[in-house]
Amino acid sequence: MNKNGVKVIKWVDKRQLLMLSTLKEDKDVLFNTGKKNKKTNEDIKKPTCVVTYNNNKKGVDFSDQMSSYYSTLKRGLKWFRKVGMEYLFGMALVNAWITYNMKNDKKVSKKEFTEALMQSLTGKSILCPDKNQVIPKDNDHVLEMSAKRRNCAGCYDRLRKTLNSTQAKKKVKKIKKYCRKCNQNLCVICFQDRHK
Repeated sequence: MNKNGVKVIKWVDKRQLLMLSTLKEDKDVLFNTGKKNKKTNEDIKKPTCVVTYNNNKKGVDFSDQMSSYYSTLKRGLKWFRKVGMEYLFGMALVNAWITYNMKNDKKVSKKEFTEALMQSLTGKSILCPDKNQVIPKDNDHVLEMSAKRRNCAGCYDRLRKTLNSTQAKKKVKKIKKYCRKCNQNLCVICFQDRHK
């Protein structure tokens, strides 16, 4: 510890852990956590700064874990874009979801909350969480998700111009998307080509 009260504590359990602390309560003694080692049946002891950190860091770790699911981060050269997307669609979205679940009796999953938020912001239909299919507002050509992966009809037709049916079936893309009105499985590129 230096004169300003900053302590450097190094502790080894499964691996080395180095901590800086300014709390007066943190001392170089091990504190009994009340848990026992399953193999040796000995009491598990840790420094007070490690116990304090573990108790207070749970919320941040949970927030980071939840924001990592369905991440919006993409590769790019501009670092500030990544930071902005992480704040908006990572941390802010998780905080809004937690607040929503605290205020309402009916709890929703993060996926359902994100989809409902996207639908309300864009005004467009999205994947239905129960049926895993798109519910279009009108009877137009719309890509939906099916339960099974099937051959893309557009890619198959394109491959059939140069290959026989057996070779084309081996090389064609297998996808879950299909056009509701055409009733054919189509990848995004083939869907756009057919419905210009």
